[in-house]
Parts: sequence; structure tokens; C-alpha cells
Amino acid sequence: MFAKSTDGGVSFGAPQPVATNLPSTGGFRLKNADPNFGSVPGVGFRSSSFPTAAIAPDGTIFVAWADFPNGFCTPDGTGRPPCVNADVRLSKSSDGGVTWSVPVRVNDDSTSNDQFFPWIATRPDGRLHVIWQGKRADPSNQNFDTFYANSNNGTSRRTCASPPARW
Repeated sequence: MFAKSTDGGVSFGAPQPVATNLPSTGGFRLKNADPNFGSVPGVGFRSSSFPTAAIAPDGTIFVAWADFPNGFCTPDGTGRPPCVNADVRLSKSSDGGVTWSVPVRVNDDSTSNDQFFPWIATRPDGRLHVIWQGKRADPSNQNFDTFYANSNNGTSRRTCASPPARW
């Protein structure tokens, strides 16, 4: 959701969706080395789909978060269900948050391993920078590294760990 203030934060407009029908749970758990992940409630690495936002000098608003467009979560009664195949997604608005682009996947790995905890920032020249945690290099989907990508328009990108891809 996105809410806009035009008076320095004194008041905000009604929240509007950045994206709809997303397979996201808010808080969730991802696989760790515990063999009980997915079978015992509360086991796993705590994560979230909490968004991060940045505004470019031209007013373009970017929002990134983690969710499961190709994965799933299994409710276990804890409020933080075990989930698999998290991806980092991004949407942008060029009209002050009135409309938003269709969310696109930021991570360009070809695995079903988890990607999570994105953070974004823009530079004075408008370039968008994204970092996130990812398990793409670990076949067991347990250990993670930090990955980085940047884009001059939020559509095409360069990633430090892979060939160029589209988002």
C-alpha cells in the first residue's frame, strides 16, 4: 500500500495498492539448516515482505519487497508460515503514486532458492540501486549472500552476479 502526504507528513491520503493479488504473507519463515523446517511450527529463518521505497529526482517512486510469485507458503498457525521460493519484486510509479507498473522480479537467478530483504536507493542522476539477500549460490537453499543490481530506468538492469536481465 502507498499513502501520500503533500503537507510534510501532517496528513496522508487514503492508502492505495502498489500491487494487488500478491502471494505475500507479511512475516514468514524461510529454510535454514534445521531439518524440521516445514514440518514443525515456528522453525526456520525469520523474514518479511516489508517494502522499501525510494524516490528519484524526477519524482519516480520505486517500491521493492519480497513475495512468492512462483513459490508458496504453508500456514502453520504461527503467523509466520514456512515459505519457499521467495523473490524480490519491484514496482514503480511515474505519476506520484496514482498508477503503478506491474511488479517485476528483480533477482535474475534461475533457481527456486529464496531471495529476500531488499533495500533500494536512488542517486541524484536517477539511477536506482537495489541490494538483497539471496541463497542462489547454495544448492541446499540455506546460506545466503548479498546481491546488487542497478538500473537507470527501473526497467533494464545490471547485476553484479549475473548477466544483464530485464525488470
